[in-house]
Amino acid sequence: MKMFFLQLRVLYLALLAVQLFFLGITLYLKGLPKGLGSLSANDPLLLAGIAITFMAIFTALGMDEYRKKQGAQLSDMEEKSAHYRISLIIRSALTEGAGLFALAMAFATPKSFFYALFIATFAAFLYFRPSVEEFVRHYALRPEEEAQLQREIQE
Repeated sequence: MKMFFLQLRVLYLALLAVQLFFLGITLYLKGLPKGLGSLSANDPLLLAGIAITFMAIFTALGMDEYRKKQGAQLSDMEEKSAHYRISLIIRSALTEGAGLFALAMAFATPKSFFYALFIATFAAFLYFRPSVEEFVRHYALRPEEEAQLQREIQE
């Protein structure tokens, strides 16, 4: 299990690095934004960006809660860990995808508001950081499973 959580952390950090890399490239090529710019309800691209951002965040939150309930009902540790990995991938993909869309729009348009949308998705991505504590708390581990997990992590 130690290797399992190490792999999850490496995956998470790699996805985090990709987002920061693209943010850096966008800021380098476009320069620092001077302000959020004008917000208009008549700008379909901006409205689409806002909709995509919040749909991705709320879908990730809802799916996370749903999958936690599913995971708590699984019987053995192997099923629970596989379920947790898939849950992590799904919620990371949703938030990172929306964030990269926001960065692409910040690069392709003069609207600086897309940086704010990226920050919202980035905050959601940080919220979904994988941890042993989260796994133990949400997957209803039996006391012997939790003790075995703690032993394997400390070795």
